[in-house]
Amino acid sequence: FFFAMASLGKCTRCSKTCYQNEGFRVGPPSKELVFHKLCLKCQNEGCGWQLTLTSYKFCDGKVWCKNHEPMRGFSNAAHQKGSVKCDAVSVDRAMNAPKLGTVNEQIRSGGGNAQVADLATATALNAPKLDVVNEQVRPGGRNAQNFH
Repeated sequence: FFFAMASLGKCTRCSKTCYQNEGFRVGPPSKELVFHKLCLKCQNEGCGWQLTLTSYKFCDGKVWCKNHEPMRGFSNAAHQKGSVKCDAVSVDRAMNAPKLGTVNEQIRSGGGNAQVADLATATALNAPKLDVVNEQVRPGGRNAQNFH
C-alpha cells in the first residue's frame, strides 16, 4: 500500500515542498504561511530565534518572536539599524530629562546637606559611635566580665 502524503505547500523560508508531518501552517485563515518545523524562525533581521506553534507572533504577514513583534516587542529591525527618528517622542523625553546634578540639587535644596525630617534618620545620625559604646560598656578598658 502506498500512502500519498498531503502537501501543505511551499515553505515560506526555504521554498521547498512541506508535508503535513514536516511543518505547520501559521497565521490567520486567509493569510496562512507554511513553514518546516526548523524553518519557523523569527523574521526580524539578525534574530533567527527558533519558534514553535505556541511561541510565534504573526503580524504584517511575517512571524516574529515575542521580543521583535512590531506591535508589542521591545526591539525590532528599525531599532537595530539605528533608524529611529530623533524627533520621536521617546527620544525627545530622554534628551530633555533632568540631569543627575539637577535632580540632586533640587533634592538637597541648594547643595547643602538636606535637613533631617524623619525621626529614624535623626536617631541614627545621633546614635553613639562604636568607640563610645565600647567605652560605656567597658569603662577603663577592662573586660566587662571581670567584676571582682
